[in-house]
Amino acid sequence: MQYMTNQIKSIVLASFLLVVLISVCTASVVFAEDTGSKFQKKEVDSCMTINTPGAYRLTHDIINNSETCLIISDTKNVSLDCQGNMVTGMPSFYINNSSNVSIKSCIFNSLQGGVGIDASEKINFTKNIFNPTNLLYYNILINDTTNVSLTQNKINAPYQQNFSSGAVIKNNVFIAPQADVQWPSALITFNYGSGNKALNNIIDGNASGNNGADDGILTVDESNDTISNNTIKNVWDCGIETLGLVENSTFSNNTITHAPVCGIGGWYWNSLKNNIFSNNVIDDSNLMFDFSRTYGLRPEREEAGHIVPADTTLYFSDNTFTGNVFLHPRITGTQFVYSSYFNINSVGVYNILPGEQVIDETNMILDNNIFKNNNFGDGIAPLFWPLSLGVIDGGGNECGSVLSLEPYIYALGEYPIDCQ
Repeated sequence: MQYMTNQIKSIVLASFLLVVLISVCTASVVFAEDTGSKFQKKEVDSCMTINTPGAYRLTHDIINNSETCLIISDTKNVSLDCQGNMVTGMPSFYINNSSNVSIKSCIFNSLQGGVGIDASEKINFTKNIFNPTNLLYYNILINDTTNVSLTQNKINAPYQQNFSSGAVIKNNVFIAPQADVQWPSALITFNYGSGNKALNNIIDGNASGNNGADDGILTVDESNDTISNNTIKNVWDCGIETLGLVENSTFSNNTITHAPVCGIGGWYWNSLKNNIFSNNVIDDSNLMFDFSRTYGLRPEREEAGHIVPADTTLYFSDNTFTGNVFLHPRITGTQFVYSSYFNINSVGVYNILPGEQVIDETNMILDNNIFKNNNFGDGIAPLFWPLSLGVIDGGGNECGSVLSLEPYIYALGEYPIDCQ
């Protein structure tokens, strides 16, 4: 299991774009209205700020080596067609306080940062290419925004959104460039939001050892998300990871290959409530699922200008695991090397955050977790711990050896599911 170096995956990187973008200084261009049509078609031939509605077309490549190249700010009803031309800057593109904006056919080359969006709604990117030159920064960083749509884009660096909801990230290709450094997090990260969707994406982390992408998809303190039908491969940690309280979300029909630590898992402040994990296929990993708990209950705190309430409870409750399949486990047949790991026996506070509260039986809810029709592979059967974990056997589960867990972990007959 990977530890905390470069791995506390919250929103600590969310501020870098804000610092860069506050300092931008570009010309503002205001066009006359076209009385013959709803919007006058306007040509863009240099870096600028767009602050009036309209349909814009980029006529050729544009570049600013020291500041943001293109800005859309304080406006609505804007479309930009780059017609396959490049936009290069530090960062290349920024949207602020705007709504109903559509961007297509652009090639964004960012010398630092990438594409940033703040305090906006209904933003659509279609058939664009996103290229970073500095892999230590996020290429697409979104804050306090609703209803972002990314469809049919090629994205060569991570996407992260913070305190944003209603995003649809669909039918994109994410390919991490080869790098000689650890990436800070996943290729898709949802932080502190709800109702976000990652659907039908192809995600290639290009990992080599501990370099390249950490995870494919990361959800942090999210609710009502849908993570489905994604193809994830070549990460150095887990295909999909959760952090903090994740609830009322669905993780289904994902195919995860070459994720050395686990297919799907989470441990940092991990808490799972009323989620569905169904019909996922994990191939070539140490563990199919890896869910445990590291650190205590977090205090009230500030994250990116938002007050986040304190944790009150550790949950592993009302979750359903059904129809998942584990193929070609990396380690099989070794005593105490399980095919999956469900160990929610919290070990208290590690003082990673000041004011964390120790977890004990009075602030844990572990119940009603259904396991049905899962194929856990040929290795040793999954570990479920503690005995009060609240596992319900829905039947049809296939596991490896259970006897090797008894009497070391379970007394005879205590194992919570019937392995076929």
